[in-house]
Amino acid sequence: MRGAGDGAVTRADAAEMLVAAFDHLNAASLLRDLFQDAAGVPEDVVLAMEGLYHAGVTKG
Repeated sequence: MRGAGDGAVTRADAAEMLVAAFDHLNAASLLRDLFQDAAGVPEDVVLAMEGLYHAGVTKG
């Protein structure tokens, strides 16, 4: 996980953890630019975030 430390868990951190925990979850998504706060987040993490949204794990 990128940037592990004592700070708050970000959406990107949570997405990485959940995709790692549920290895059957397909992180690839047809969605793009879903989250306005994803600027500067690595593409693989954005795909994980959007994959979780698409799978119904999160709503935002």
